[in-house]
Amino acid sequence: LRVRALWGAGRREEAIVGAQALDQDYAARWEAARAESGEADELGEAPEPLAPRLRSAAADEAGRSLAVQPLVQNKNMCVATSVAMLLRHAGVAADPAELYREMGGSVGVANWQLDRWLEQRGLEPLDLPVEASAVRAAIDAGLPLLATRSHMLQGHMELIVGYDDAFGEVEVVDPSFGLPYYVAYEHLAPSFANAGDPLVAIVP
Repeated sequence: LRVRALWGAGRREEAIVGAQALDQDYAARWEAARAESGEADELGEAPEPLAPRLRSAAADEAGRSLAVQPLVQNKNMCVATSVAMLLRHAGVAADPAELYREMGGSVGVANWQLDRWLEQRGLEPLDLPVEASAVRAAIDAGLPLLATRSHMLQGHMELIVGYDDAFGEVEVVDPSFGLPYYVAYEHLAPSFANAGDPLVAIVP
């Protein structure tokens, strides 16, 4: 988090120095774990160093984070809360509890209920593939993305609000906590595509 904060504040050299320290720590931990297990295959490949990525991106990195107001959901209201965050970012007043009622939520909101509600409200959903390129295009256009991940026996909807090519990550707000977290590009499809749903932008 400190490296990310330094990078975002434009203190690139300090961020790279911090990343080098993290890389050394990660490498030492990986080697120690490999030595303890005796089987390198069990651990997979060593983590990719962060410092070289930041150094190569320092001159002309790409990335953007939308100023979406985080909200914390009530029970079963991840869909309504994620949609409310998206609509508020577009300047549309939205209360998660009211949206949940309008969508007909009981134990959550099913896809067909969301689709029906969008049609009733005259809102246009735009389905996008679960790919980093699609995230970049949407975020650059100012559109946060609804994203569903498999959670136990049901899906859990979150909101993608940014990306950073230097870190190779997308920024996601989880309405369970109202806080952002980060998903590596290579983990984007495993995290969200396994729910069977596309990424969804809503054009007000």
